[in-house]
Parts: sequence; C-alpha cells; structure tokens
Amino acid sequence: PLGLPVDAYLAPALAWLKEPESWQSVMDTERQQISSPRESEIETADGRFFVRFHSRVDLAGEFAGHFWIFREFTEYEALRREAIASRSLLAEANQELLETNEDVKRTNRLLASVLRIQDLVLATGDEKEVFDQILLTALELTESDFGFIAEVEFDPKRGRTILVSRALGAGEWDVSRHAYFLQNNSEPLIFDNANSLFGYVQNTGQPLVTNDPSRHPHSAGIPDGHPPLESFAGLPIKVRDQVIGVLGLGNKPGGYSESLPTWMEIFLSTCATVIAHVRSTRERREVMERLSTASRKAEQANAAKDAFLSRMSHEIRTPLNGILGFSQLISMRSISENDRTDAQRIVTAGRHLVTLIDDVLDLAAVEAGRISIKPENTDITALIADSCRIMRDLARTTGCSVSHEVSGFATPIRIDPVRLRQILLNLIENALKYGSSGGNVNVAATRHRDSIVVEVTDHGPGIPIDQRTEVFEPFFRLAATASDTSGRGLGLAVSRGIAEAMGGTLQLSSAEPGNCVFRLVVPIMHTNRVTLKQPKSGGPNRVLHGSVLCVEDTESNIELVSATFNFRLPNIELRIARTTSKAKESWQRQRPDVVLLDWHLPDSDGAQALTELTRLEIPVIVVTADASPSTRKRIQEISKCQILIKPLSIESLVDVMSAHLSEQ
Repeated sequence: PLGLPVDAYLAPALAWLKEPESWQSVMDTERQQISSPRESEIETADGRFFVRFHSRVDLAGEFAGHFWIFREFTEYEALRREAIASRSLLAEANQELLETNEDVKRTNRLLASVLRIQDLVLATGDEKEVFDQILLTALELTESDFGFIAEVEFDPKRGRTILVSRALGAGEWDVSRHAYFLQNNSEPLIFDNANSLFGYVQNTGQPLVTNDPSRHPHSAGIPDGHPPLESFAGLPIKVRDQVIGVLGLGNKPGGYSESLPTWMEIFLSTCATVIAHVRSTRERREVMERLSTASRKAEQANAAKDAFLSRMSHEIRTPLNGILGFSQLISMRSISENDRTDAQRIVTAGRHLVTLIDDVLDLAAVEAGRISIKPENTDITALIADSCRIMRDLARTTGCSVSHEVSGFATPIRIDPVRLRQILLNLIENALKYGSSGGNVNVAATRHRDSIVVEVTDHGPGIPIDQRTEVFEPFFRLAATASDTSGRGLGLAVSRGIAEAMGGTLQLSSAEPGNCVFRLVVPIMHTNRVTLKQPKSGGPNRVLHGSVLCVEDTESNIELVSATFNFRLPNIELRIARTTSKAKESWQRQRPDVVLLDWHLPDSDGAQALTELTRLEIPVIVVTADASPSTRKRIQEISKCQILIKPLSIESLVDVMSAHLSEQ
C-alpha cells in the first residue's frame, strides 16, 4: 500500500534480493553519492542479472532516503549474450567462407592455367612459346611484377650445373623496365652464382620467400638496369627430389605469403612435367638429327661407293670383254694345241679377274644388306653336276678330282639357282686350291625336310685351330698357303652373306686334316610342282636363222660380236647401230627378231631404247659392263628382259641367241 515509510518498501526488496554482506555498505555509499534517479545493471555473485532503478526520496522538501527498484533479466541477458556469440561465430564463418571462395577461385585459376599449359605443350613443339606461357601464367597467378623460369643444365666447361634462363618476363609497368627483360630474353642468361637467392633455391631444393630481399643473407644484389627488387619468391621445380628448374618471382604488391610454395605445388608439378617433356623432346630431336646426319652421310658414302664400284666394274669389264672374247675365239679357231692352251690360260686368268670384281661387288652388297634373291624352279641335280663340271679344269691344274652325290631331289625345287651356284663354285674352288694334290673334293647334296643341305669335303691339311674363327672374314687367307695359292680371301665371306640373305647358313662343320667340311643349309620356297623347260643348246651343229640388231658403240665389242656371229652363227643377219637414234631408225625400217642393247651409249643410258623396244614387244638382251645391283634393278623395272654382263661368254651369247631365234 502506498503512503508507508520507505523502509516498509525497501526491507522486503532487500530481503528478496538476498544481497551479500557487503551490499549494505554499497548502498550506503550510493546514498551519499547518488542525488538523481538513474538506471544501472548489476550482476550478482551467483550469476544473476538485474536492472536497478534508483530514486532520491524527499519528504516535505527534505531528504528522506533512497528508493531502489530491481528487475531481474538473467534469461534475457543469456539470450542476448548467446546472440552476440552467434553473430561473432557467423562473422567468423562468413570470413572463412569468403577466404574459401577466394581460395577456390584461385585454385580454379590455377587448374585452368595448368590445363592451358598442358594443351599448349601438346599443340606445339616450340619450347620457347611453352616457357613464355608458363612464366606469364605464374605472374598472373601470383600478381607479380616480373619473374623468370630457368632450367638446370650441366655445363661441361665449368664442370658443374648451372641455371639457364628459358623465359624472362615483366608485368604492366614502364617501358624502360619492360625493355630490360625483352633485351635479356633474346638469348639465354646464365645464373651461375651459388651465393644468391636463386642459387640457394637451386642448391638446397628449398623455396625461399622474402619481403626484404636486400637484407636477406643470400642476397647478391641486382644487375645494372634491373628494376628494384622489393619482394622475392624462389620456387624449386623438382622431379623425384632433384631440382631441374627454378621459378623466380618478384615485387608482388603487399609482399609474398609464406604459404605461397604450398599453394603453388600443383603448378610447380606441372612445370616439372613440362620441363621433363621438353628435355625428352629436345634429346629425341637431337638424337634424330644426329641419326639423320649420320644416315645422310652413310647414304652419301654408300652412293659414292656404289658409284665408284659401278664405274670401276664398267671400266675393268669393258677391256676384259675384248680380252676374254677374242681369247675364246682364238681357242675355238686354233688348230695348234699350244695356241688353244695359251688362249685358254688367258681366258682362265681373265675369268679370275672377273670373279674378283663380282666378289667385291657382292661383298659391298652384303655389307649394305642389298643382296637380291630371285627364286625359281631349279633342277638341283643338274645344277650341282654343272658346278662340278665347271671346276674340272681347275681340278686338273691342282691334281685333284671332283665328285658329287645328290639324293632326294626327284622333282625341281624353288630356289635362287644363280646364288646357289655362286656359293657352290666358291666352296669347290677353295677346296681344290687348299686340298692335297691327288685328293678328292666331294659335293654331297641331300634334302632335309624343307631345306637343301650341301656338304663340300676335301682331304687337305685342314685349318689350324687358331684360324678357324677367321675363315669367313673378308680378305682372310690361310697363312701357310697364302704365298703359293692364288686367291683374294673374299669367297667365303661373300658366300656366307648370300646364304644368310637366302635365309640359310654356311658353317665350317669340320676342319680336321683329311676331313675339312663346309656345310651349307638353304631353305626351300614352297611352290607347285612343275616340269623344267630345258634350255636350247647352242652347239656347233645347230643352224639358227633370223636378224639381230646390235646396239654398241665400242669398236672392239662390235668386232667381237661380229666375229662370234661369223664363226658360230653365220646364218644370222647382224646389223650394227652405234647410237640410240641410229638404232631407232634401224628397227623402224626393219623389225629385228632380237636386239642386243648396250646399256651405256653416247646419246643414252639405254633406258630410252629399252622402254621403246618393250612397248613394241621386240625381244631385248641388255649387255652391260655395270654389274651393280642398282643398274640391274633399274633395267628390271623397265623390262623383265635378260641381262648379259661383260665380259661376254661366247657360249652364253650363243645359248641366249638360240632361245630367241628359229632353227632350220
């Protein structure tokens, strides 16, 4: 109720407040200090909150005391403080979200830059363009004013690794500073100071970030003309903990954060991949260039060698054609046994020289991997018998005999007869030359499944153990017989190369005295069974008719062909043309049955005439002193005609004529 003394109101309030013992003294103090009403908040010892309203009480104009009203708001204060804390947490979360968004944006830019660089690496082989793009991207990502990217290289002159600049760049600043980097980016700069900021990064493999580079312990100053360096970040580019490059950045506004190396790890890994790729591409390009240069030089050397061999073959065979040709004619026409013997000796010596030329050409072809193999259906029995027959003259000279045994070849087989005969002649010749006088050389041929096995055995002194591994080396000859045995030391080397080109092998299976055996194994090419067409014989009792046009410019060769036709083929009309143009006039005027065409003529190499004659379907026999594979290949590409290599064998020439001319 109103109108009671103040104490009547105050006592219950104070009792309800349960004030501490010191509360009364506080109130007493405030009674003395407070002279006007005021509101305040207080917190009690037990954690409760009150709003206290105080007013001075006057009665009849005189001070009568103080009046306090207390209202508790503990629950409200708790809610208020919780709200304040929530707002603080929300502010912190918003800040973190903002920072996260910035990180995401920065990471997205980083990933986009990585993809752009990778695409550029795949799209271009220009490493300068790639490195420029890497540096430009790094400057954009880090907001740096300038920077460089350098690759670690070993300098053989210095005997240590150095840093070689691959790109220098500057941001948007004044032209003079930009010109500094443009000038120094034209040629690679060498960073070779270990006691420097970038030297520290290279040597330790640790990043270096400083916003006061001039005071850093590893600072080595800046070059003349270089813009002031206010902040610096050196980041190592590594592959498996090995530094292969350094990315240097300078002058980011506000300086670089210590977290920069961590944030740039993905980018640096990409840089490492790019540098490794560039290195691999560069090394591969250098290897390819070296290989190309070596290949070009080898091709030039081979071309020069082929040209030399071809020229020498032509130059030697041309006079030999006359020597051997007329020697054969003398041997055929002579009545005196001594004259025939002497002429035959000339023929034998000349053929020895021709064989030497053939072996040299074949050896060059073997070394170059250009041995040509032309399989055809072949009567092995006849081929081996013919090979032994050819060697009988040499056998008589050495005092040896030649025998042969052939089994398992009831039908023809498909093989290169020319190459097989060449190997057999080489083996038989060696056996006769190195065998014992009065001994026998035996050629035994058998068929073993899908291969021909030929063993050539002699009963000579054998081959010493220390020389058995060398017999297939070019120009090797047995020391014990080299002085008194003719030879060139090429036959076995060439024969093994030909055997391998045919897919076979040639080995020394026994080298004991009295039983020296060379074993040849050559695979058979499968084909349908056929009957061989026996060649016509150009024997002296056959009479051939027809017309032959001989296109030849060398007088001695013309005389040899004319003498051969007069002696062996007297009923054949022989016309002579010394140039391609004269030959064309002749065959247009009167079509010949066959043309003997020299490949080297004053006005043509024979290709033009052969092409025209092939079109007209006139049979052609190409005669050439150039026995090189390239010449043979060129002729065969124009026409599958027969080729006779000078020096000519009269018997071979007559046999070829008999295949094209009619007999009466």
